[in-house]
Amino acid sequence: MKKLLKKIIPKWVLNPLLGPYHVTRAVVAHGIHGFPGRGMGVIGVTGTNGKTTTANYLASVLRRAGYRVGLSSTTNFRVGEEEWTNELKITSPHPSELAKLLKRMRKAGVDWVVMEATSQALAQHRVWGVPFQVAVMTNLSPDHLDEHGSMENYAAAKAKLLRKARHSVVLNHDDDWYEYFRRQAPVAVYTYGKTEAASVQFSHASLAANGTDFRLKYGSTTVDTRLQLPGEFNLYNALAAATAAYGLGVASDDTARGLAQLTGVAGRMEPVETGQNFAVIIDYAHTPDAYQHLLESIEPLTKGKIIAVFGGAPNHDYTGLGQKAGELVDVAIVTDDEPMEADPEEIRRAVMAAAQEGGSGQVHEVPDRREGIAAGLAMAEAGDTVVLLGLGHQTYRRVAGQRTPWNDRQVVQDLLGSPATKT
Repeated sequence: MKKLLKKIIPKWVLNPLLGPYHVTRAVVAHGIHGFPGRGMGVIGVTGTNGKTTTANYLASVLRRAGYRVGLSSTTNFRVGEEEWTNELKITSPHPSELAKLLKRMRKAGVDWVVMEATSQALAQHRVWGVPFQVAVMTNLSPDHLDEHGSMENYAAAKAKLLRKARHSVVLNHDDDWYEYFRRQAPVAVYTYGKTEAASVQFSHASLAANGTDFRLKYGSTTVDTRLQLPGEFNLYNALAAATAAYGLGVASDDTARGLAQLTGVAGRMEPVETGQNFAVIIDYAHTPDAYQHLLESIEPLTKGKIIAVFGGAPNHDYTGLGQKAGELVDVAIVTDDEPMEADPEEIRRAVMAAAQEGGSGQVHEVPDRREGIAAGLAMAEAGDTVVLLGLGHQTYRRVAGQRTPWNDRQVVQDLLGSPATKT
C-alpha cells in the first residue's frame, strides 16, 4: 500500500504524513500487546557496520553472566535457549512483528533484550514504545545516503537511539564521529577503542585466520581472552559488546568468557570449508568502509591472491566498493549483486571503472553471479582467498523488482562439492 501511495501522491504531500503514519502503527501495535518491552532491560545496537556481530557478542556475554536473553538481529532471533533464523528479510522488524516478539520474550522471562536498530527503523519510528536502557553506537561511514540525503542527516537518524537511552550510551572512541555522538548522549557514556581515554581497551592483539588473542582492559581490570571470529574489525565489535556489559556491571571474567564462546555469525567473515586448499569467505560487507576493514584483515592471513566476487546495489555506494576492491584485491570479479529495479549493466560498468581506476589488479566482468563465483573458485590456487561480498547470510536476491531465492554458501558448496574437487 505504501509503495502505491508513493507512486500516486506527490512527495510534498506524502512526506509530512509518513511520520504520523509510522508513529500510529507503532502505538497501535504496542498498545494491543500491552507494551511488552516494559519489565525487561533493552539494549539497542546501531551503527553503519558491525551491528549484527556486536549484538551476538553481547547476547553471548549476558548469557554467560547468567541472564535470560532475547535477541533481534539481521541474521537471527533468540528467546532464552530457543534460537532461529531471521526470515523476515529486514533487520528491524515492523512494529506489529516487533511487539509480538517482545511479548514472546517477556512471557519467556527474558531479563535483557539485545536489539539491532537501523537508521531507517529509527527514522520511521519502528522502535517507538521500546524502553531502551542502553544504546550502543558501533561506527559511522557513508551508507543509505539515498534515503537520508547527507551524512549529517544519517548521523542524526542514528543519534535518535542514543537520546532514547535511560541508563547509558556506548561509543567507539576511535570513530571519526565520536564527538558528535558524545554530545547527543543524555546519560552516562562508556567508550571503547585503542586510546587510553577509553573505558574499555584492547592491546597485545595477535590476529590469525582462526581468531584473535588479545588483552582486554576492562576498567581497572585486565584479562586475557580469545575471539573465535578473526579480524580487527571483529575485535572492535567484541569491544563494543564488552563495554555495554562493563556499564551494566558484568564481571570481567564473564565478559571475557562470553566473548570467547561465540563461534560465528552467519554471513559475517563466514568460512566455507569443503576440503579445498584455498580459503573461501562470505561476508555481508556492502559499504566502502566495511570492504576496507574486511580486506585489510584478510590480507595478512592470505599467502597467495585475494580474489573478490562482488557487485553493487542502487542504495549503496557501489563506485566506492569498486574503488576499494581495486585497491585491495589481486583479482576483482564484478557480477550482479542486488540491482533491484536499476539497470544491472549500468551498475557493473560503474563498478568496473572504479575498480580499474583504483588499482593494478585484474578486473573481470561476469554478469551472472553463480558464474562469477564459479570463475573465482576456478582461478583459486593453494593459499589464495576467495571472498564473496555483499549478500552474506541472505537467502534471496532482489532483481528486477522480484525477490528470488539465493544463498552464496550453497552455491559455493554446489560448485566445489564435498569433498572438494580441488586438491
